[in-house]
Amino acid sequence: MLLSGLAASIPDALYPAEPPVMGPPGAPVAVEVYCDFLCPICADSRPALRRLLQAHPGQVRFVMRYFPVHAQSGRVAEAAACAADQGKFWEMREYLFDRQRTLSEMAVLQEARLLGMDGARFERCVMSGVHAAEWQRDRARGRALGVSGTPSFVVGKQMFEGLNEAALDRAIRRELRR
Repeated sequence: MLLSGLAASIPDALYPAEPPVMGPPGAPVAVEVYCDFLCPICADSRPALRRLLQAHPGQVRFVMRYFPVHAQSGRVAEAAACAADQGKFWEMREYLFDRQRTLSEMAVLQEARLLGMDGARFERCVMSGVHAAEWQRDRARGRALGVSGTPSFVVGKQMFEGLNEAALDRAIRRELRR
């Protein structure tokens, strides 16, 4: 799907200050990844993203955007954002995706402690909903771009719903030629 001028018309308020980034922060091609931590296809997309990083060393970065779809997904996005506060976003992301069918608040809190986080601080953060505005902004931004499901990827002016590694690779190559 071509986005034409849509991205340029999105207000700055819909851009969180520091979204988690996989890959070199200064890489010339940014791929926005809209995901829900309870989405099985999002979990399954992790190896493809790693392969794309390896195929384009130093040239691509994946900008993670929260796009909660399921009833409990907002709370799970909150847990990921609270883990990011303590420098553990990627570790918590892996845990959430690996255990998405069996997640419980107690298990997530225990994992936070196992990852070396301050458990009490993490729990207060999740319970307070302090990051709700962040994941709601990401979701609003995604909707403004036409995202309706997860995973979705935005590369330049193209949006891809679902995982199609070959199409993403072609889009990245196209952006690198610009």
